[in-house]
Amino acid sequence: DVTEFRRVLFRSPAAEAAAAATAKAPALALVAENPVQVTVRRKNPDETEGEILFSGMLATGETKSLPRPGALFIEASAAENLVIEIGGKRYNLGQLLGKGYQRGQLPAP
Repeated sequence: DVTEFRRVLFRSPAAEAAAAATAKAPALALVAENPVQVTVRRKNPDETEGEILFSGMLATGETKSLPRPGALFIEASAAENLVIEIGGKRYNLGQLLGKGYQRGQLPAP
């Protein structure tokens, strides 16, 4: 599409900088090996729960990408069904925390 080509070709330096910052921002992916209810919240500086970044059901094979703005709390209805991918490495939450409902913390990047 010509319009898309022009938009990419004539992108402003500010837009380029914003795109680069977004691409380099820390992120994580939630991957469901089986159905699982997941809630991800920011961890406030005072150790309390902050803003909800994601809350929902993930179907088998579904992946949800999220920003990783700092430390996070992660809850899963069945931790063994949830894999967290960070920097290309995968971690099964159930192997880290145990089976069933679990709540854990992910440190800031």
